[in-house]
Amino acid sequence: MSLMPAVQRIVLLATIVQFLAPRPSQAQEAASIFTTLGKFASGFDAGLVFFAPTGFIHSDALKGNGDLQQLGFALNNPDLGITVGFDILTGFEAEDESLDIRGSIHALPTVSKHYDVVLPSFGSITPSTSLGLGIGLSQLHDFRATVAQSPESAQVLKVTGTGYHVGTSLAVGLSFGSAGFFIENSVRYTRFPSLDWTGDKLIPPPAGGPASMDLWTSTLRIGFGIGAPDEPAEQAVVPAPPPVTLAEHPAPR
Repeated sequence: MSLMPAVQRIVLLATIVQFLAPRPSQAQEAASIFTTLGKFASGFDAGLVFFAPTGFIHSDALKGNGDLQQLGFALNNPDLGITVGFDILTGFEAEDESLDIRGSIHALPTVSKHYDVVLPSFGSITPSTSLGLGIGLSQLHDFRATVAQSPESAQVLKVTGTGYHVGTSLAVGLSFGSAGFFIENSVRYTRFPSLDWTGDKLIPPPAGGPASMDLWTSTLRIGFGIGAPDEPAEQAVVPAPPPVTLAEHPAPR
């Protein structure tokens, strides 16, 4: 006798039971996802990071104009040695003098892995050094290029593009409990494989306008971070002594 009809009946019964079994609602699934993300993010220390003017920018399309600087925000998980950051680069101009380029480059986000070395403390001050390797996405934001068509007229073009960046950093820092101060030098390579130039419609890049863009930046970052305070250690619970009963200590006669 063939076993296939019996196997088919078992599979059909299991399918019916799985279909009739109660399933969590979308709200419950979303709550479970947010709970998991919350447990992961709870280990992060938040710090608002101010960046000093960068050292240099090297690119065939852009150059620094003396106001090159960054501003960013980062979340750091010291247990995992992972930092998730966002920063904005502004203060550059076009290499081609016939173009006037304004805007900013956003890094959203940058995920870095840090290797920290904590040095001996001096009282409440703890020095440390850190080597970081990072990668992330880059995007042109509010990029505008003014093209001088003639001494009397000019055309304003919108430039859009999405790319990636990789970089490395070396930092020294001082921590005071849950707060800290650091100085970091980083080098980053950013690549935009394609740039879209738009006037009244999508047009080819004008003379002197790049179709793609590569740039190197070196940034001296000075920042101050505030971390989450350490949770107090749990105190050991001392069990109470058992109650004294009359059986253990009979009354004197």
